Amino acid sequence: MHKLLLASCLVLLPLAAQADSGPRTLSADIPAAGLDGVSLRIGVGEVHVTASSDDKVHAHVTLRRKQREFMWFFHWMTEGSSSAIAAATLGQRTSGSQLTLALDVPHPSDQDDLDQDWDLQLPSRMKVDADMKVGDLSIEGVAGGVAAKLDVGELTLDLPKGGIQAEVNVGEIRAKSGSTGHGHIELSSSIGEANLIMEGTESGRRDHGGLGNQVILVGKGPDDMKLGINIGEVTLRLDPREPGGHEGGGK
Repeated sequence: MHKLLLASCLVLLPLAAQADSGPRTLSADIPAAGLDGVSLRIGVGEVHVTASSDDKVHAHVTLRRKQREFMWFFHWMTEGSSSAIAAATLGQRTSGSQLTLALDVPHPSDQDDLDQDWDLQLPSRMKVDADMKVGDLSIEGVAGGVAAKLDVGELTLDLPKGGIQAEVNVGEIRAKSGSTGHGHIELSSSIGEANLIMEGTESGRRDHGGLGNQVILVGKGPDDMKLGINIGEVTLRLDPREPGGHEGGGK
């Protein structure tokens, strides 16, 4: 058995030694006049959204070959990802007042072979609608509202105000809002924990059911917040005294 495994590794070793084509960065600076929202469609990687200092959308996407692993010690690059990186473009589509950004590749399956690292800056007045498969998604300083959907990974929100609609299948949601006018707040976890901290104190009506729980807090303001996770933990910190501030340690 050991000889067979060694032989297999020796056969596959040349693949691991293939030269990496290196990362490639795509950039765009888009005037935001007439726009009130940005829609993101992302595959696998990391996304960081922050507020810009001007009335433009600045997008930078760094692409890398996705690395696979076997038995924790053998690593190789996905076949065909180099050509996908070379052919990729940063797609921009506008419909009414909505701008949609996504990576355009020759074949839909190429999305799963690339690691995408997004750095997006946009005017804080705009709303963000993000849909991502796997990875880390963070949105900071956006006051126009956030709708975020993540299949597997961590979602981090640090917002001065605005409504929140967040959904994660497996992973974690860590959110902070400085809203002074929250409306209906609902947090839920099917398997895991849901926690609402208001000005440093646990708050809301908590309902336990099965392996998860739900927290509800009713308000009369305009900023409704609904955050749900299937498997994992969701935490919302509501602190009007520190709008848009950073939480120490991020945890």
